Amino acid sequence: MFLYCITAIDMKLKFIILSFAFFFAFISNAQNNSFPKKNTGYVHDFEHVFTTIELTELEATIDKFQKETFNEIAVFTVESIGNYTDFNKYALDLSNYWGIGLHEDGLTIVFSKSLRKVRISTGNGITYIITDAFCQEVIDKIIIPKFKNEEYYNGINDALIKIMDEWK
Repeated sequence: MFLYCITAIDMKLKFIILSFAFFFAFISNAQNNSFPKKNTGYVHDFEHVFTTIELTELEATIDKFQKETFNEIAVFTVESIGNYTDFNKYALDLSNYWGIGLHEDGLTIVFSKSLRKVRISTGNGITYIITDAFCQEVIDKIIIPKFKNEEYYNGINDALIKIMDEWK
């Protein structure tokens, strides 16, 4: 009986210690994420790639689409991905952190000029319309060719037009 009590106490203590360890690891990761602070708008140019006019035009394009369809799109430019080693995971976590497409109907384009990476992430509610294959085609045939010529605005704008035409 005494041995059982010690074992039960040991198990409870181990559970409590592990619970605290996971909790603090989660909090630490959340606090140390390298996500930019949330702000308003659809285009979040943290890498300063676009001109003011280009930002205004992209914002207007996305705003008009969202008002017509209620579908949510956001564009992010980032200089780094912090402690992440996988750009795709960073892009997905950034989308979730910002709450893009709270009803699983959102789409984000995340790119980094300095890292030479781009990712289009879709919510689960639109994957039957905007498939991974479609997103990769947009990246390969529209975005990358424009980016190679340093036409970042044209690459994103043309990609948005293609995505919006498919998503209507």
